[in-house]
Amino acid sequence: MSADASVTQTTFFIASLVVAASLAGVIIGISNSMANEIENKVQVASDQMATDMVIINDPRSVPYNDGMITIYVKNVGDISLKYNRITILIDGRFVKDPNISLSDSSVGWSSGSVIEITAPIDLEKGDHSVKVTTDNGFSDTMLFRL
Repeated sequence: MSADASVTQTTFFIASLVVAASLAGVIIGISNSMANEIENKVQVASDQMATDMVIINDPRSVPYNDGMITIYVKNVGDISLKYNRITILIDGRFVKDPNISLSDSSVGWSSGSVIEITAPIDLEKGDHSVKVTTDNGFSDTMLFRL
């Protein structure tokens, strides 16, 4: 009987080692996943803190001719932005296919450079708003009057 007891104890011991190793592997995997997620969130938060832009139009004199409005937006943050990935809302309406170009000879929308947004939209005389949002969620809003 003592041989049977020793085989049973050995089997239980090996099974407990397998279970412990499996749990350790799962915990390590979860820890690595959490660390990667935290690293990604820190990078996003860092980019958002380094992102800053401002609509630099004069609210009393926004260029609007023949159904085309022109908005100037300056990157005043610490990082270069992707100007082809911005969203423009005028009076809460999404502006489709705006023409976006750099107003100076910069290679990209780096800190200190200005983009010019020209968009077709029908606006009546009166008060309006424009909101420009970057791909990482930073936005600036300006109220203006035509």
